[in-house]
Amino acid sequence: GASVEGYSQMSAREIAHNSGHSLRDAELERQREFSERFFFAGDTGEAAQRFSELARKRGWQVTPGQPFWELRSGNDPGRAVQYLMRLYRNSMRTRLTSVGIGSSAEHLPLLLAVDQPILLPHRGQHFDAAVLSRLPRIKRGSATGAAGWSEEVLRVLELHQPKDI
Repeated sequence: GASVEGYSQMSAREIAHNSGHSLRDAELERQREFSERFFFAGDTGEAAQRFSELARKRGWQVTPGQPFWELRSGNDPGRAVQYLMRLYRNSMRTRLTSVGIGSSAEHLPLLLAVDQPILLPHRGQHFDAAVLSRLPRIKRGSATGAAGWSEEVLRVLELHQPKDI
């Protein structure tokens, strides 16, 4: 009942138009190795559910999003962060704090795995409901996109400056 169109089938101009990103960012987003972003065209309700079930049965991970969904081949940013933090904490023998910044359900595995998750708003200052339902007390950023990310990184660095400098 619905067709699927992936990033790999779209031009950078189409991705930029549908995502609101710049043409340059859209071109960079097309360069994926372990996942494919896509959207459903047509009646998505039942078709999206069937698609997700079939993908899971075949060992793929599906993350819904607006407007793009993502299909992953087993890579998970949350597991990667947990693994890296375990390596760092064991080698440094200290308690490090992990911070994750995201804006949508696509970033949920990362946000669930870190000590300090931060949610950035979408255009129009709306926060992703799927993330808020899983992390109701998440710190909310005030700006969108790269500006919001930069603002939050600077805030975190300011809060965690070494005391004896």
